Amino acid sequence: MKFKFSIIAITVLLIVLFIKSTIDSGSFDIIKLLGIVAIAILLFWVDKKLERPVNKASLRRDIQKEFKHKDK
Repeated sequence: MKFKFSIIAITVLLIVLFIKSTIDSGSFDIIKLLGIVAIAILLFWVDKKLERPVNKASLRRDIQKEFKHKDK
């Protein structure tokens, strides 16, 4: 999870803005809160999908490709 801390920071910022908005207006809007949760879930899902599994075989293959490419 490459961007986990960034996603957490964005989510916390959105929640703080939601709390500030709730305090200022005096009304609790569940739709905004559900939107924040949905955005957080979507960002974590995208981050998980972009994550590339790394093992010894794939590292070796990538390194060999890089050296073959540089030799040409």
